[in-house]
Amino acid sequence: MEEELRQRLDAVAQTEGKSRAVIIRKACEEYLRRVQQEQWDRQYLEGYRRDPERPEETEGLGVGAAQVWDQEFGDTEVWETAYQEWVARNPEVGETRK
Repeated sequence: MEEELRQRLDAVAQTEGKSRAVIIRKACEEYLRRVQQEQWDRQYLEGYRRDPERPEETEGLGVGAAQVWDQEFGDTEVWETAYQEWVARNPEVGETRK
């Protein structure tokens, strides 16, 4: 380890009241988490490149999000309007709502 890096690490360790080993271990764990997340992100993107979503699979998501928002905050008019617009574009799906 370079001397400057070791000195900076020791200063942080002293300020935080932790050992150098604890800080290095946490840094390694964070690095490994980041590498794993990047790998998952790449796999996710590759999957969508191989089999992208079709518009009919995702169009209703905005309506669902509006409904959850309205249930949470009590404004049902917003999601009802969005839902009616969506049903007008997708009449075969609108019949499934109860």
